[in-house]
Amino acid sequence: MKHIIILLMLSVSLFATEFVVVVHPGNTKESISPAMLRRYYTGRANEIDGKRAVPINFTLDSELAEAFLSQVVRRSPAQYRQDWSDRQIRGEGSAPMVHGSFDAIIGMVNTVPGAIGYLPADQVDERVKVIELK
Repeated sequence: MKHIIILLMLSVSLFATEFVVVVHPGNTKESISPAMLRRYYTGRANEIDGKRAVPINFTLDSELAEAFLSQVVRRSPAQYRQDWSDRQIRGEGSAPMVHGSFDAIIGMVNTVPGAIGYLPADQVDERVKVIELK
């Protein structure tokens, strides 16, 4: 029993990185389901709030991207890269853009009406709108 409790504590700490979902400030959405968010990041949905959806990832080798991909997309970064590589070979679209700084994501989301991204809650400012993941 002691080993099970330790294992559970370790698995919770692996995904302790919290994130919030951000969209353009003019977006009318207040919330998004994990299933719909997954569709944006896997290329299966291409419109958000009447605009072309532009999903943005943080650097895929980061704890933030790993948490997001594990919790929402249900893939590891390696699996996610492979999925998109396979899709591109079949001519089924392009992987979401990747930015290596929070400020770059904020700037992109602020200027592109259909942009959607994720950030640590403490990195969000008034240039983007946080929507609830539910």
